[in-house]
Amino acid sequence: MLVFVWYAGHLLDVNLVQHFAFVALFPALVLACWGWRALWVLAFPLGYLVVFAVPWGDALVGPLQDFTAHFAVRALELTGTPVLLNGREIITPLAVWMVADACSGVKFFFACTALGCLYAYLMYHRWWKRVAFVALSAAVPVIANGLRVYFTVLIGETWGLKYATGTDHMIFGWQFFGTVLVLLLLAGWFFRDSLLVQEHSPAHDDTFASARSVVWLAAIALLIAGPVLAAGLAAPAASETMHLTAPTIAGWSGPMAAEGGWRPTFKGAAGQVRASYRS
Repeated sequence: MLVFVWYAGHLLDVNLVQHFAFVALFPALVLACWGWRALWVLAFPLGYLVVFAVPWGDALVGPLQDFTAHFAVRALELTGTPVLLNGREIITPLAVWMVADACSGVKFFFACTALGCLYAYLMYHRWWKRVAFVALSAAVPVIANGLRVYFTVLIGETWGLKYATGTDHMIFGWQFFGTVLVLLLLAGWFFRDSLLVQEHSPAHDDTFASARSVVWLAAIALLIAGPVLAAGLAAPAASETMHLTAPTIAGWSGPMAAEGGWRPTFKGAAGQVRASYRS
């Protein structure tokens, strides 16, 4: 089914559908070839792949921009800086600061959340600790980005725009985000669980070996079917020669042979006819 979902996304030229269907093929193949037990054992890496390998974060850019702008303005008001918010523009006595798409913090949000999920899976065994750390990993970058914009505006208002724009602006942002990430991981380290070593005896089950071979062959056939259908759709249709005749128009003399010079180009046309008329 996912192959046909990918093919539908290819027909509609929707990249998100194609990306999701392709990535979701991996857990589907594990389920089809090795069963529910293997899927359960590999649940975290496969779920991690599905959630973070699909580029679905564009929808978060706008809300993150709005939150960052309101957070920074509120912080500036609390510290006594005259400020006015106009949409996503932060207006101060010295300059107008724009919370652009690049300032939304969506990249840091996904990087921090992805690292937080991996960290929680490796460091904790209790489910509530994992959930709490993942939630913290998602909230911290959003608040940190608001603080970054606040400090950037405050530095520009206090020491001048040259210290808050250009290369200094980028260096400060990455240093700030790096510091926040290190502090987050250090905070999680103090609450880590002790390492549990579990021994699993190898299980050998050849009962369904032949059935799994059939499933493998069917899965490979379906995986090949999608690109083949897409290639067939993209291939140019066979050219057909269609004999066309220019019509006779009442009140006009013609059709006559068209003069040379400029002529339009119609890609994939089955036939073309050119003629000229005189009134």
